[in-house]
Amino acid sequence: MEVVKGQTTSLLRHLWGLNSVLNKEDPEMKNRDDHRHHAVDAIVVAFTNRSTLKRLSDENKRIGTAEWMDADESGRATNEEMKRRLGGRIDLSEPWLTFRNDVEASTNNITVSHRVNRKVSGALHEETYYGPTDENAPKGKEMMVVRKPVHQLSKRDLTLIRDETVRKIVKDEITKRMEEQDVTRATAVKSLEAEPPYIISSKAKTPIKKVRLLMKKDPQIMHFFENKKGEEYRAALYGNNHHIAIYETTDKNGEKKQVGKVVPMMEAARRVKDGEPIVMKDFRPDHSFLYSLAKNDMIINQEDGEIYRVQKVSSDGQITFRGINIALKGAGDPGVLRKYATTLNAEKIKISPSGEIFPAND
Repeated sequence: MEVVKGQTTSLLRHLWGLNSVLNKEDPEMKNRDDHRHHAVDAIVVAFTNRSTLKRLSDENKRIGTAEWMDADESGRATNEEMKRRLGGRIDLSEPWLTFRNDVEASTNNITVSHRVNRKVSGALHEETYYGPTDENAPKGKEMMVVRKPVHQLSKRDLTLIRDETVRKIVKDEITKRMEEQDVTRATAVKSLEAEPPYIISSKAKTPIKKVRLLMKKDPQIMHFFENKKGEEYRAALYGNNHHIAIYETTDKNGEKKQVGKVVPMMEAARRVKDGEPIVMKDFRPDHSFLYSLAKNDMIINQEDGEIYRVQKVSSDGQITFRGINIALKGAGDPGVLRKYATTLNAEKIKISPSGEIFPAND
C-alpha cells in the first residue's frame, strides 16, 4: 500500500485538469463544497503508483523543493510554480487521452450516500431554565421568566426586564455611560459586569448583577420539571430533535393533508426507556403514517426531481434539506430547501453505500 500525500494529489489533479470537473468557475482550484471531490481524489490516488511517486520525489530533490512533498495540500500559486519547475523534465501526462472527460462523466453519475443519524444521543434540553408565571399570555403561549446577567443584555432584553424600577435604572445607566464615555451601547452594557448599577434605598445599596426577563414561550417545545409535590417549577427548551413523523389526515372539509409531529431527543429517550417504538406509526387513529425524517434521511422532491438530505428539523416543524452533493452548511449557502410537512411533496428514499436508490417508508 502506498500513502499518497495531499500535495501530490493536488499537483496531479492540477496537471490532469481534474479540478474543473467540479469547479467550472475556478477550474484551477479544488471544490471542497461538493462531496464528490472525495471521489475525484480517489481516482487520482488510484492512478498514482510507486513509480510516479519516486519520479516526483527525485525531481523535487533536484530542484530543491523536497519539503514540498511533506506539506499540506497546495493552493493555486504552489501548483503553478511546481508545474513550471517540473516543465517537461518528467512525464506526468494524463493516463489516457480522454481521461479528464471520462472522470467527469463518471463523477456526474455518482449518487452520494449519507449515513442516517437515528442515535438517541446529545443534549436533551438547553441549559437555560425558565420559570412559570401567572401572567396572561397569547393563545398557545406562556409567559415565563429567565434570569440573565446584566452585562449580557441585548437591546431587546432591556424592554423585557420584568421589574419596572430595575428596568429604568439599567436603561438610564446604559444611556448615561454612552453619553459620558462616548461609547457604543454594546460597550456600555459590557462595562456593567465590572461596575454594575445599584438599587439605592434608605437601608442598602444593592448591585444589580442579574435581571429577570419576562418573555413569551411555546410550551410545546419545552420540557417542564416537577418538584417533589408534582408541581411544575421550571422549564427548559428541548435540545436537539430526533426526527419528524409525517402523517396523512383529513381537514374539516374532508380533504387530505399532511401534518408533521416533531419528536425531541428527550421524548425519543423516554420512549426507549419505556420500551416504546421511537417512531410512532399509530400516532392517532385518524392519522395514517407516511414516513419519518431524521438527520441525513433522503428524499426525492417531486417539485424539481432533485435528491435532498435532511440537514435539520426545527421545533416548529420546519425541515431544512440540502442537496446531497452539497457539503456547505450555512443558511445562505446554495442547495437549500425548506419545507413544512403541509407543503412537502416528496418520496422518501434510501441510498446504499454503492449509490443504489430504494424506496423507503420507515
